[in-house]
Amino acid sequence: PAGSATDPVTFGINTEAPELTRTATTLSASTTTAYRGERVTLTASATDAGSGAAVSGEIAFTAGSRVLGTVATDSNGTASLAVSDLPVGEHGIAASLTPSDPRYSGSSSSPLTVSIIEKTDGRAVVGSMQWGVKESFRNYVVGPVANGKISASKGASQAKDNGVFTYLQAKSGTRWNGETGSVQYAGNVNFRGHDGVMDVNIANPTIRVLSASKAEILVPSGSRGSSVALATIDLASAKRERLAGDAVRFAGADVTLTSDGATKIFANDSGQGPAGTFYNPGDALDRISFTIGEPSGYDIADPPAPAPTPKPAPEPRPAPAPVLSGPAAGSLSWGVSARFAAYTTCEGKEGFGISHCAKGSISTSGVGAGYLFPQAAGSSWDRSTQTGTVNYSGTVSFSGYGMTMFNVTNPSITVTGPTSAVLNTGNSTAYGSTSYQLDLASGGKSVGANGEVTWSNVPVLGSLSSGGAGGSGNQSIGFDALTFTVGSEARVNYGSTRAGADTKPKRTPAATPPATTGITVLTDADKITAGGRIEIEASGFDADDEGVLVVLYGDGGEPMVLDEEAGADAGGVVRWSGTLPRDIEGPHTITLQGSIDAGAAIDVTDGTKKPAARAGLAANGVADDRLSAAGVLPAPGPAGTALWEWWAGALGLAAIAACTTLLAVRQRRAAE
Repeated sequence: PAGSATDPVTFGINTEAPELTRTATTLSASTTTAYRGERVTLTASATDAGSGAAVSGEIAFTAGSRVLGTVATDSNGTASLAVSDLPVGEHGIAASLTPSDPRYSGSSSSPLTVSIIEKTDGRAVVGSMQWGVKESFRNYVVGPVANGKISASKGASQAKDNGVFTYLQAKSGTRWNGETGSVQYAGNVNFRGHDGVMDVNIANPTIRVLSASKAEILVPSGSRGSSVALATIDLASAKRERLAGDAVRFAGADVTLTSDGATKIFANDSGQGPAGTFYNPGDALDRISFTIGEPSGYDIADPPAPAPTPKPAPEPRPAPAPVLSGPAAGSLSWGVSARFAAYTTCEGKEGFGISHCAKGSISTSGVGAGYLFPQAAGSSWDRSTQTGTVNYSGTVSFSGYGMTMFNVTNPSITVTGPTSAVLNTGNSTAYGSTSYQLDLASGGKSVGANGEVTWSNVPVLGSLSSGGAGGSGNQSIGFDALTFTVGSEARVNYGSTRAGADTKPKRTPAATPPATTGITVLTDADKITAGGRIEIEASGFDADDEGVLVVLYGDGGEPMVLDEEAGADAGGVVRWSGTLPRDIEGPHTITLQGSIDAGAAIDVTDGTKKPAARAGLAANGVADDRLSAAGVLPAPGPAGTALWEWWAGALGLAAIAACTTLLAVRQRRAAE
């Protein structure tokens, strides 16, 4: 009977996310060496890692942090993108898959190096050298500890996003017989940090090719005219190509730091290596690519004068951790998801095909550049089996819509065997999971001289989704691959950062009109009335310029901000419609203030006065009021109301009336 007690029911809910099927993404290029402006076609293929069957989805092609484009796969799981705007230099290209089937995990390809080189008007190849020195050193210099700057000049340049350097072949100094010799490059790169305590120059490098398998990098040091061998180059590891005009290129060669390079170039009195150097002799530096060809227009730069010895600071500055006996310091390098970062901050969203974004921010605490989490204390690691748990410290938070959407806080990795591991994110939100499987078998593995173990480009299985790790929500976004090193505790301190749409500074209106031309007023002059509507347009702004100010100026009065959130479209056009203040009259200047300034003079009339008869249609001279009387045009609306606004309101009222009538009919039929 109703209301009587029933037997208790016991039930359970399986909260474990289903295991996703692994995918594999591979990348190839039509050429790995191209002239500037020449088309390079990138092709990526996505397959089921087990069966090899094609997997559909979207492939995002990236060069470092720059998104080159996003392409949907075809029926064979293949996507291609042609690019021709890569600047001169070395570019690490990668492809990342976001599967359309939520049962699959995302995956990323191994990086592919594409070299872009310059050519002269005579089609001969200009010699150049592309080298990043050491990526971790570049990140350290511009990071929160050194708080420094990298400057390239006098024939040298640096790629965007703290990328590699390009030195052009100098006018003179090259002696090359086709197999051996010396190649002189021009330019200087300065690394400056710790308020000048760090001041390292790599100027006018020379590559001396000693044999088919060995070369060295020479840089000036000490007195004028003397040089030291900064590093050795293993030419056997390079790809050698013959180019136009008897030019030759060596691409992707391994580079090793020499003893002189460590003690004479990277000495800083408080570094990690012996005798106060940053690095140890024998440490691997970034790979190098260089072309021996025609000289450029640059001559060798004068070596920079030694920096004066700075006065001691009143307080000790943080310095890189000294090397402890045993493994080098461990770290976890993980960008989380370039696609999710674009979705969060709206920066670069077009490259991923994202139309709607969170307009949020990404904040970090205790994390280095590129989201580098230092190894923390408390790890339990078995060096003999290379298994166990390693802890890292720091936080990266993705915020939007007034909340934290996903966070990585003090992550840890548990390695259970040669091919498997689990990443514990420390996430506290519902958008993602607290743990994800790692596919160690698809990554690279290396063991350092002191026993530190590094897994590189390891796919993270699963996705970011409102449904958790299983990706069952409305949106599913794949992860970037990660690299982690299990070593010793890292004794570094990183600061905090915050970036994104909601961190952009607000613009301040100019005290007087910054421009009086550039705006087209779309509202008829006789309809520009106090309290009425006005519509304006201007071009020439930056694409997608945000936070454009709409400011009105009277005769000697204070600027009146009408809008702080106007914006430009992808073509740099700002089109704005709004209401003028009710208490103004007479000549005014309306302006748009953003990446550029534009303005126009307007005459505001009293909105309470009856407007003059409207000018007629130019085609036949018939006045608008006559057309209104004849029923062709509606009667004029409130002062300043545009015709399209009147029609929109009228159609809206008509739609409401129709819905009301239909409801009444249905109710009457139901009553019958």
